[in-house]
Amino acid sequence: MASLTDESLTRTTSTRTPASDATTSVDQYSYDDSIVRSFLTATVLWGLVATLVGLTVAVLHVFNNLVVPIGLGKCYPIYAGVQDAFMQWWYGHNAVAFFLTTPFLGLMYYFLPKAAERPVFSYKLSIIHFWSLVFIYTWAGPHHLHYSALPAWAC
Repeated sequence: MASLTDESLTRTTSTRTPASDATTSVDQYSYDDSIVRSFLTATVLWGLVATLVGLTVAVLHVFNNLVVPIGLGKCYPIYAGVQDAFMQWWYGHNAVAFFLTTPFLGLMYYFLPKAAERPVFSYKLSIIHFWSLVFIYTWAGPHHLHYSALPAWAC
């Protein structure tokens, strides 16, 4: 049971006068449910993120393992050798970006302004930074294949 000093509860006292002209005090309590709403919002967002992660892993697995069935128990992979390596890093680099790069950049955008006690230099620049990361990071995957059988122009 919450005490009256709890920040989420507010106490208001009102008086009413019944027909007998006797004054009685009625306490009314209201609950501030912003914490609950914040938790529910975070839960929904976490569910969406988990769904996107699952979808990303599934797409990565499906595209890296596409095969053409030739007969019963015999299949040829669509991507073999160099093409397989290229496809793995083209999709695999997104997994690296999602699990490693973006969380650290998010932490940087949160903690550096707090440590410097100043706001972010440019909000527009941070938006450009995010969207360029989304659109360009995928194409940077083949750099993991330098000095491999992949042609130099593709790396």
